[in-house]
Amino acid sequence: AMDKPISVGDLVVVLKTNGCPCGRSRAGGIHKVTKIFPPGPLACCGELTDPSFGAFAELDDGKRCGMYRLKRIPPLEELEGQRTEEDLREPA
Repeated sequence: AMDKPISVGDLVVVLKTNGCPCGRSRAGGIHKVTKIFPPGPLACCGELTDPSFGAFAELDDGKRCGMYRLKRIPPLEELEGQRTEEDLREPA
């Protein structure tokens, strides 16, 4: 489960920034992926991504980031195994 590919709706952490001015101060930021795009121009700054970088994601702050710079944060269910409704109920 830890090596699932990043998809829309996933929480990700930005591992490192690149030279793109719109992505400069975002290393360590945690965001939700809102869209995934094939390699091409980055709309946030018009910069062309190198096709070897692969796809890139639009994050919930409206900025775009190469997928190679993102690490998926697995949801708790994946880390702990599926919880039952019993576990989730408030104590009486």
